[in-house]
Amino acid sequence: MERNRDLDLDPNKDDLPLRANTNHMLVRHYVLDLTVHLQRKVIGGSIVLFLEPGVGSSKQGEAGSISNTPVQNISQVSSKHDISTPITPEPNKAIPPEEPSRLSGGNDVSSVLWGDESEEFTLVLDCCDLMVSKVEELDITTVPDLKKLDVDQQYANADHPSSSLVQRLVSMPSVCWRLQHELYVQCGISPSVHNAQPLRFHTDRWSLQIRKEGVCSPHDFPRAVRIWYETKPTGGSVRWTKDQDGRCCVYTMGSPINNRALFPCQEPPVAMSTWQARVRAPCDYTVLMSGENQAFPKPAETGFLQWDYYVTMPMPASTFTIAVGQWLEAGVKDHNFEVEKTNELSSKKNSLSLDNDDQQYVCSHVDYPCRFMASAARAQTVISHRVFAPPCHLQKANDMVLPLLPLCLTAAHSVLGVHPFSRLDVLIVPSGFSSLGMARVTTGLPVFPTISLSRNKYSTGYEVITRCPRLVPAIHREKMSHSN
Repeated sequence: MERNRDLDLDPNKDDLPLRANTNHMLVRHYVLDLTVHLQRKVIGGSIVLFLEPGVGSSKQGEAGSISNTPVQNISQVSSKHDISTPITPEPNKAIPPEEPSRLSGGNDVSSVLWGDESEEFTLVLDCCDLMVSKVEELDITTVPDLKKLDVDQQYANADHPSSSLVQRLVSMPSVCWRLQHELYVQCGISPSVHNAQPLRFHTDRWSLQIRKEGVCSPHDFPRAVRIWYETKPTGGSVRWTKDQDGRCCVYTMGSPINNRALFPCQEPPVAMSTWQARVRAPCDYTVLMSGENQAFPKPAETGFLQWDYYVTMPMPASTFTIAVGQWLEAGVKDHNFEVEKTNELSSKKNSLSLDNDDQQYVCSHVDYPCRFMASAARAQTVISHRVFAPPCHLQKANDMVLPLLPLCLTAAHSVLGVHPFSRLDVLIVPSGFSSLGMARVTTGLPVFPTISLSRNKYSTGYEVITRCPRLVPAIHREKMSHSN
């Protein structure tokens, strides 16, 4: 009966089901490797999940059916406010020519054969409108640098060496985050386990369910899992549209289903993760994301550039944002991309070291590189910021929006205190949502942080919405006169 009710849900009216069994397994880190296909209006590729058994898991004899999932009812429902290209082959339907080798070995199981009463552990992820073609366990023991981490054998597990290595990887202290991210990338491109069958999976409207044959406990389940998938043109997490110059673009726009139609994820409040993303797009397109770093494009395959973003602060999956379009940066004379420039300079610029006076500040959150601990960050009223717009609005963005941002940032700092992020991107997008549609904590346009700009169709001007990614957003509006 509960499943039938889920099928009848209207995302625009009803609370959405939280199907992810986060009490049994938590995603600690996502590594996304995606390609944007603008003509087909899809985003496809892979996502690697690094997993850790949750507090509700048991080391022995735990059945994995979904019926065992809820703990304190937090996995039932939640307020609705709270991506080259594998495709699931259909019977008697020709498989598209793109990378057909990835389509072999898929192990999708029909609902008739799946069965909720199985004794095998089931990893359940929140998703909808995704076409999953393959799920596989990664053999991260092939990563040489990873084996050097557990020299004291603290996490050694002879029966599950990959599990112990993942546990050591996700447990690295925040001062080693650069090395940790490098290892995540190396693990993400490691091969699947040799001579092993792909993991079995099943999708319904609101979830992706994954099992490994014979595994009945979260502690025996693979800790590094790669999912090959593709979004659908009709998926509700991103908006495919034309920019103000009539050119194709796509961006996350504060969907009531959050990012479920963009990548498989965990949405219960306890699920806080870090992520890295490599996104390939045509050379004349700019990729903006809610990352902490300022990405510089690098050459990918012919006609494409790749953009790499990351975050070091664990956050809900719903805060992940992306925008791809032929945007230009306001205030820049030469709009040619700085190709093959590394992120190292930008990362050093945005990183802040601690001095002796900072040791008195102690945060009670989980370990991550926190700006609140650095005196330089506490005194920084205006962080690095950029404005992007289509060419038709570039001059107005330069004259009107760019000078306004320091005032907004200063006001946000005076009311809310330290900026939790080191930089900010603002993107001007076409009309298509209400003026406060981007003001929710869990949604926004690149980059994740504090300001979103939207066009209110009921007023004569733009509205700049300043907000902070905390539990209670602070909204400051500044009207700007604008003539069409």
